[in-house]
Amino acid sequence: MIPEWVGTVDVHGVLHLEAAKGFQAWLKVTFANQPVRLVIRKLRPKASRKQHGFWRGCVVPMVAEYMGYLPHEYDAVHDALMRELCGLKEDADPRLQIRKSSADYDTAEFNEWLIEQVQIWAATKLGLVIPDPDPLWKSRKKAA
Repeated sequence: MIPEWVGTVDVHGVLHLEAAKGFQAWLKVTFANQPVRLVIRKLRPKASRKQHGFWRGCVVPMVAEYMGYLPHEYDAVHDALMRELCGLKEDADPRLQIRKSSADYDTAEFNEWLIEQVQIWAATKLGLVIPDPDPLWKSRKKAA
């Protein structure tokens, strides 16, 4: 497993790592006198526990119950919804195709893509209305 460090780049372009001493120690032990490649990406906050809770506690049960599935089948319903709405990973080996995961979405993508997509899908395919996780989130999104 490759560890990751979080930091901030200030207005002068200087990188400030949160655990700089740990990073330096790991770097020294792991890569001393070796060529390396450094990749820096903008930090994307993962979808929150509340978002995943809404998905698993509201969306999946609503769809499952509407379609006649029992609680012990909710994981299969989750898997089927993810395959239907999100599809397969782009780099999936065709011999064993793996679907995208809800854990791959950041906070904005989870609401703007996954929740909105399932609301549209459920309304058009099932005639089922899935409520917004927070009735005011769309208005707050527009204001920002």
